[in-house]
Amino acid sequence: KKKIYKILSIKGMRPVQKISESGKVVKNFSSIAEAAKDAPCDRNYMTHVLKGRKQHVKGKFYRYKPW
Repeated sequence: KKKIYKILSIKGMRPVQKISESGKVVKNFSSIAEAAKDAPCDRNYMTHVLKGRKQHVKGKFYRYKPW
C-alpha cells in the first residue's frame, strides 16, 4: 500500500485532506492540484502547507492523507 502512494506521489497524486479547526476531516482530495483548486491557490503554495512550511491557505488547513 505504501508503494502505491509513493508511486502516485511522484506523479502529484498523493491524497490530501481538508481539516477543520477542531481537527476533523472536512473533505478528501485525490491530488494536490485538486486541493489547490478548492483553496484556491497554486500547487506550489499547497505543497508548502502540506510539508509544514506554511500553516494554512487563506484560513483553511490541509494535510496529506495518513498512510
